[in-house]
Amino acid sequence: MAAHAVHPMEEWTVQLEKLSSVYQKHSLGTLLINDLSADCPNGKYGAGCTQICHCVNGCDGATGECHNGGCLQGWSGSKCNVPDSCEDGFYGELCNYKCPCSDGVCNKTTGSCSNGECAIGWFKVYKDCQRDGSLKIWFLYNIKVNPGELTSIICEVGRNPSVSPDDVALIDQSGIPITRTSHYVRGMYISVSNYSSVPVDNGLQYTCRVGNQAKQLKSFDKYVLPKFSLSNKPAVKPKATQVTVTWDKWREGIDFGDGPVEAYAVYYKKTAHGDWTAHQNFTLTNPDQTTYSADIAGLDWSTVYDFTVTVRRPGSKGEGSKDTYTTTTTLCDVPTEGPKITGATSGHPNTLLVNLTVSDPTKIKCDRNGGYIKSFHWRYRKANTQDKYGEKVVYDGGARTFTIHGLLAFTEYELMVSFNNRDEQSPWSSVHTARTAEDVPSKPRNVTLIPAVSTMQLIWVIPAPTNGIIKKYLITYWETDNETTTWEQKEVTENLQDVNTYLISNLTYKVSYTVQVSAFTSPGPGNFSDTVNASTTDAIPGKPRSLEVIDTKEKEIKLSWVEPFPFRGNIICYEISYRSTESVFKTTELRFESFPVHIDGTAYILEDLSPGTIYEIKVNASTERGFGEAATLFAGTSFTVDIPAALPITEDIKNDINQYGTVTRVSLPSVSDESGISEETQLIDYVILLEYDQNIDKRGKRDIDASRLGGYNETGPAYYITALLPLKWPQQKFYIGDGGVYGGYTNVPLTIGRQYSVYYGLKSQLNGEPFYHFDERPSIRVRAGVTKNVYLYSSTASIVVSVVALVVIVCLVVVLVSTIRRQNKRKGSKEYDIINLWTTRGPMEEDVSRQEMKDEQDKPQARHHDGVLHYACVNVLTQNSSYLASSPNSQERREDDDEGGTYIGLVKELQSESEYTTLSTTVKHPDIKH
Repeated sequence: MAAHAVHPMEEWTVQLEKLSSVYQKHSLGTLLINDLSADCPNGKYGAGCTQICHCVNGCDGATGECHNGGCLQGWSGSKCNVPDSCEDGFYGELCNYKCPCSDGVCNKTTGSCSNGECAIGWFKVYKDCQRDGSLKIWFLYNIKVNPGELTSIICEVGRNPSVSPDDVALIDQSGIPITRTSHYVRGMYISVSNYSSVPVDNGLQYTCRVGNQAKQLKSFDKYVLPKFSLSNKPAVKPKATQVTVTWDKWREGIDFGDGPVEAYAVYYKKTAHGDWTAHQNFTLTNPDQTTYSADIAGLDWSTVYDFTVTVRRPGSKGEGSKDTYTTTTTLCDVPTEGPKITGATSGHPNTLLVNLTVSDPTKIKCDRNGGYIKSFHWRYRKANTQDKYGEKVVYDGGARTFTIHGLLAFTEYELMVSFNNRDEQSPWSSVHTARTAEDVPSKPRNVTLIPAVSTMQLIWVIPAPTNGIIKKYLITYWETDNETTTWEQKEVTENLQDVNTYLISNLTYKVSYTVQVSAFTSPGPGNFSDTVNASTTDAIPGKPRSLEVIDTKEKEIKLSWVEPFPFRGNIICYEISYRSTESVFKTTELRFESFPVHIDGTAYILEDLSPGTIYEIKVNASTERGFGEAATLFAGTSFTVDIPAALPITEDIKNDINQYGTVTRVSLPSVSDESGISEETQLIDYVILLEYDQNIDKRGKRDIDASRLGGYNETGPAYYITALLPLKWPQQKFYIGDGGVYGGYTNVPLTIGRQYSVYYGLKSQLNGEPFYHFDERPSIRVRAGVTKNVYLYSSTASIVVSVVALVVIVCLVVVLVSTIRRQNKRKGSKEYDIINLWTTRGPMEEDVSRQEMKDEQDKPQARHHDGVLHYACVNVLTQNSSYLASSPNSQERREDDDEGGTYIGLVKELQSESEYTTLSTTVKHPDIKH
């Protein structure tokens, strides 16, 4: 095979590939390829080793690449051949270009002249200084605008010197010249002619001519109007009468057209019908916003719409097309009327057959062709309950009769129904109630036997569910262990309740019986209950009867009771328990005791009790089955008290007795600590007993019958209780005879002149009957109206005597005046009326009976037989003095009283209660001159 001849050009190419060329761009624009040498001395590199290495640690002799360590100061670049700053008059990356400026100074990177003027032989084209200054049409172009807008055609002609504007012409393809709009010279040498208001879409071509130069504008530069790509078309979320349109911002390079984007516009229309309707404009104000949305309301339900978002760039015709749109159907609206249930029947215990109607298809609001119902939604639950609804959805197949299964027998249900169109649910129908048919009942529940000696109490609960109206129950029972026995049956048809009882009687004692119950409804009997077994035996006894207290002592209470009835077995024992609840004595400790009592009888004595204490006592009986209900009573032990020691009468109490006519103030003795009685106890009361002294016989012994002891009675005995007070009487003082009521007893006024024995005692009532504690001797003695045991000043007696003497004198004067008047009358003198004079009555030293005092008051002192003048002599001391007008126990006094006459003299108690004085007043008569 002949050898392949190598083309000289191929050989040259191979050599270039073998070499790592190093070239230098000369100022003349030629590329010099030199011999390369890798054997240059340190600090040199390149062809002929003419290049200086500016590396810190030396460089490759052929390529100039630094070994390592970087560049020397003032140099940079991969070969450290780029100075940080060019020498004055040069610019460029390698500082190998000479500045074309008039002052020789230029930008060391771009070469632009800082003074804006070119050196001789150069002229400025835009920002650069060019060496060629001959005529040349540099540019012919139009101002870029949106399609459909007017544009300006610019023709730029360069020459040194600049061209006159008249030398420049713009003609269309028909040779018709275009009128120049403006002209200016830029940078001394560029003549710029402007031809405006040229339609950018007229389809014509234009030519710029100057001298022998011509340049043609074959097409206009126009912006591509922006629009969304299909991948970025708007998303639409529909509702019945409105939608929400959402879109992402227009993306340069992904979506169509040119930016920048300044606004969006939302449009909609019914598909295949009508024009687009503008909805809303969105002007871009936030460049960082990426997502937008708009709500469009007022649409028609169940209607197909197109939705689009246009993109607008600057310019009057900057809005893009509506080609990218989304088609959506609005949802069905909410129906304005729901279905109606017309009736319901039950042919089976567990189903209901329900009929309904839908009255107006237009109110379904779904589809325009008669309405669309997707399904019916049923709800049902037991009537008159808050149970959770059962739910059933039936898809519409045209039927209007529906069967609801799985219901309970003989149960009233409330039913509701609504329908669903494609998107919404109708209102619920009104509630319709219907009852399912009856069924046989389920078995009775909780069957229980309570055996006794010859009976068994059968208890059961109504079946659940009943499945109908329970007509009766059938009770079946037999002896469990007797294979030959026949069963007995009892029907229960009356008083049927939720919980039923029946007493199976005439059973054999100590025999096991099996019992079961079944219920009946109209369809028939249900299943029997579970069987229960029990043997007749002792039962829990009832509570003992007639529990009572036979006798009480200070430390004993004797109880009695009667056995429980009816008999429920042999009583094997009783249980007695008691607890103390309250005591008269403050040192008594409350306690509780409980113990069984095995006795043949029905009586028992509780011993070792505390005196004066109330006990709650319980007695219950027990058979072999256990203890029954307890009988309960409250009883108290008796107690004795030494009244003189418990209520000590001190000398102060004896001396502190103050008389106020029919009222006597006394001091009450307090309960002594030595008595042990608690002042806080509610078990005893303070008693004040009064006794007339004539009730005491010659031997000084009281004749008081405790059975007749009570309040004051005019026809009763001469002793009575005048007050019953709390044990701790807060006033410490008491006014005997003040007319008040204390503890149910009237504190009647005392009889003036009568002597009373006052007994302070205690009353207890621990067992229902009152018991009184008094001493044989009276606590104090008082005489009504007589100040006793009160020290009087020596002047008091003289004052009293003076008062009595004055009253006697007045009586004499009255008698004298009356005599004179009688004599004057006989002589024809004027007749005068009677002057009745009354005065207060003072203390009496002798006992006057009530009848004697009444007779004394009724008896006239003197009377003239001719009826013209009569008078009554004043009783110096009257029993019914009105001196005390109110209850002294309420701490109130009256100083005077003018009821019943005018006081001539008034004895007034002073603050010391031991001084007396007389206040006088004048009696005036209209016929007497004074």
